[in-house]
Amino acid sequence: MAWLGLWIMGQGRRCRLPSRRLGIVLAALAGAWAVDGLNSFIQLANGKAVLYQPTNTLRLVTGLGLGLSLGVILYPLYHQILWRQVEERPVLEREGEIGWLFLAEAGLGAAILGWRTAPWWLWAWTGAGAVLVVLTVVNALLLALWTHREGLAEGWSTLLPSLGLGLAAALVEMGALAWLRRLLTGGA
Repeated sequence: MAWLGLWIMGQGRRCRLPSRRLGIVLAALAGAWAVDGLNSFIQLANGKAVLYQPTNTLRLVTGLGLGLSLGVILYPLYHQILWRQVEERPVLEREGEIGWLFLAEAGLGAAILGWRTAPWWLWAWTGAGAVLVVLTVVNALLLALWTHREGLAEGWSTLLPSLGLGLAAALVEMGALAWLRRLLTGGA
C-alpha cells in the first residue's frame, strides 16, 4: 500500500531516504509493532500479557504502521539499487506528505475492520500476496548487491530478470517457512 501511495503521489524514482525527523516517526511505528508483537508472544507463551491485553485490532494497526515504515524505506532503496536513472531527492521530501500515506493506511485498516463478512481466504491471500511482493523486491535488491549488478535497469525489460529471480527466491523462502511450520506443529 505504501509503495502504491508513493507512486500515486508522484515520488518517481527518488533514491534518497526521508529526513531524519521522518525516520524517527518510521522507527516509532516499527517499534510499536515490535512491542505489540513481543507482548502478544509473551501472552501466547505464558497465557498472560505483560503490558496489556493484545487484540487483533491493535495488531492490525501496528502491522499497518510497520508496513508503511517498510514501504517508505524500501521505495528509495529499490530505485537506488536497481535503476540506472534515478532522482537524487529524498522520498517524502515535504514532511506533510506522509499524512497522505497515513490516510491511505487508515482507509485500508477501516476496510479490513469494516468488512466482517469477507471470506477468510481473501485476507489470507491478500496478506500472502503482500509478503510475496515485499520478499520479491528485497531478494531482487540483495541479489543485485551480491552479484554487483546494481544500477543496471534502464527499463522494465532489464528489470524483470532481477524481479524474476527475487520472486523465485521468495517462493522458495515462503515454501521453506511453510514446511518448517508444518514440521514444528506436527502437520496441523
